[in-house]
Amino acid sequence: MPRHRSTTYPPPGGGVAALLTHTIMTTPALRRAALRHAPRVSCVAIAPPAVACPALAAEMRPYVTSVIKGHDIVPHCSLGQVARLRREVGGFARGRSGSP
Repeated sequence: MPRHRSTTYPPPGGGVAALLTHTIMTTPALRRAALRHAPRVSCVAIAPPAVACPALAAEMRPYVTSVIKGHDIVPHCSLGQVARLRREVGGFARGRSGSP
C-alpha cells in the first residue's frame, strides 16, 4: 500500500473570512443576497494573518473586526516582514559559517 506524506497547513480561518466578507460586501449581487437573509453582514476574525494592504484594511473596517491577543506573531506578520526576516537569518547563517 503506498504511503502518502501529509503536510499540515494552518487553517485559512480569519483571513479568508475577512476577504470573503469583503467580497460579499463589494459585489452588488452577493450583497443583496446576503442582506435578504440577515439585516447586517459582518465578520469577527480571530487572530487573522495580514491579508490586506492598508488601503483595503481601511475599506473593510466597517464590517470586519479583528481580535488579536497580546503579541501573537501571525496577525502582526506580513509577507514583506517574512522576506526580510528570511534574508537576515540567511545572512547571519552565512556569516557564521564563513561560506558565501
